[in-house]
Amino acid sequence: MPPEQSAAVAQALIALRQNAQRQKADAIILTNVQHVLHPHYQGLKEPQQLSHFEADFIRYCKGNSKPSEQTTPYNAQGYRIQEVVSYSFQSPETVSQQQTADAISLPPANISLSSGAFDIPLDTQATELTRRLGPASIEVMLTSGEQALGYGRGLWFIIQNERISSIKSGRLFMSGYGDNLIAYRDGFDSVSWKINGIVPQKASLKEAEAHLRGLQKSTEQEYRLQDKGQELKLVFESFNPKSGNESIKLLTGFTLAKPKATSEVAQPQLAETKRLLQTFSLLNPASLPHKPKLDELLSSIGIYHKLNLSDSGAWWLLGEYLQVQYEQGELRRARLAQNIFTKSHKNQNVAEIIDLLKLPRTKAQMLALYPNAEDNFDQIYVSNADYSLEAKYESESDDADLYQLDIEYF
Repeated sequence: MPPEQSAAVAQALIALRQNAQRQKADAIILTNVQHVLHPHYQGLKEPQQLSHFEADFIRYCKGNSKPSEQTTPYNAQGYRIQEVVSYSFQSPETVSQQQTADAISLPPANISLSSGAFDIPLDTQATELTRRLGPASIEVMLTSGEQALGYGRGLWFIIQNERISSIKSGRLFMSGYGDNLIAYRDGFDSVSWKINGIVPQKASLKEAEAHLRGLQKSTEQEYRLQDKGQELKLVFESFNPKSGNESIKLLTGFTLAKPKATSEVAQPQLAETKRLLQTFSLLNPASLPHKPKLDELLSSIGIYHKLNLSDSGAWWLLGEYLQVQYEQGELRRARLAQNIFTKSHKNQNVAEIIDLLKLPRTKAQMLALYPNAEDNFDQIYVSNADYSLEAKYESESDDADLYQLDIEYF
């Protein structure tokens, strides 16, 4: 297989596009591409390909977004161009990252001002983070231009200008449904973190004060530690384990950041409804001229997120309701379901999105459209030569509303 058609190159190009998106670039110009093949790299049995990309991110002039159709006679080094050779390719996108994650030996779940979180301090490069902790479970683009990399279901590294600007615990902006999409990851979800390797998660405030020198009270729920231009904020929530008259404060969360940095995290970027409708038109199995390639789909939606580790493989999150999955570069599945994030776009719900997409909303409407469908109480199965549908309803009554639609493409 030519190096350009490898799955690793496809993944690198997608990462390059996400980087450009974070920096609000309109276009990418690849200026240097190098491929090196090591027959026995670091003792591996299979040959290892290393690829290096260099690119310029550009922004169009206001009112003029059309690139020039004429090339300059000289390259960036001032040499006259003798010949221009171009090629295009479509590489398989889906690369399972579960084995990569499972092979990582994770450090202790310690949180401190000196070592950061899981031995990853602030200002670490994002590439170093993923090298040491493996692929993020989920990647979310934020309205602030930052990127949130989630590890497991409760640890988030906020990336700004390719470096870690803050580290937070908790669900943040994920809904309950979205949180459950993330696969359980041993080493993150299976352990309780400890402050300074001593005070465990859910420790009492009294225990924390006894072991954390310099702990200062900020609010009724928030305490902090400061040192060397960093601040570790600790959240203590009140619980009543024995009776309603007695409460105890337990350590439930943390934020590691620079002093005076806002505790609020930006919300996920969401595609406009117009872009969502445009994108779904490329996925509607009832009127599908061809199965769209991943680049076509991502260009259509404009704003997207990535779920790398789930119980059913990697998924692209196109907005907050639409999920798609590719296998070997081919569109395999699409899912329309509940909102993934807590703050729903324009307060829409999945039923309203279904109406906008002109899909059958109730069970009776779906059976009318597909009279040969299999009616299985609160679910309907449709099987055709090119695709299958699984529609899930809030009850088994004919007027029950659709809350999830799964499409599989053959």
